[in-house]
Amino acid sequence: MPARAPKPSYSVDPFGMPFGPGHPLWDPKKDESSTPTLTPEQVQQMIADALAGQQGAGQQGVASLAERIGQHLVSGSNPEYIEEFDTNKDGKISTQDAIFAQQFAAGLRDPETLEAIQTQEQPDLSGFTTQEDLDAAIEAALAGQTGPDLSGYAQQGDIQSAIEAALAGQTGPDLSGYAQQRHGLSH
Repeated sequence: MPARAPKPSYSVDPFGMPFGPGHPLWDPKKDESSTPTLTPEQVQQMIADALAGQQGAGQQGVASLAERIGQHLVSGSNPEYIEEFDTNKDGKISTQDAIFAQQFAAGLRDPETLEAIQTQEQPDLSGFTTQEDLDAAIEAALAGQTGPDLSGYAQQGDIQSAIEAALAGQTGPDLSGYAQQRHGLSH
């Protein structure tokens, strides 16, 4: 029986590469000369841009809060909790948070109370078909068509007349003494 190979004392990354000294993530090479340094003015401008992106969601080139939540959700298998992204305050980041963020931006939900805002506006139904349009289309489709020929069939009045004529001279059986005979009742 061959001898077992000793278990390696290192771990491997998801691609099977040994994780330890020499791995790009274990000991990345640092090039101090190319690290950019931001001036205080650049930092202030970045903060102003980020705040403008939150207030003016949907602007060209600036991701809205809902878009940033969506990007965060797909960034990994278990994205970290970021309080800013928990818009519905349920303690976890989910697609519901992105929906709430879109509703905040559209003015359909109050960001403080999380309550839906009822609007009195009627929806624009101009692109939809009205009942009058449907009726006109049905009439146009049926134009020139006639229903089936029912002239050979009896009408309700004819049926009633036939029943009355059939029963006209008939009398039913005399049942006047039936109850007395069956139940032993006598006068």
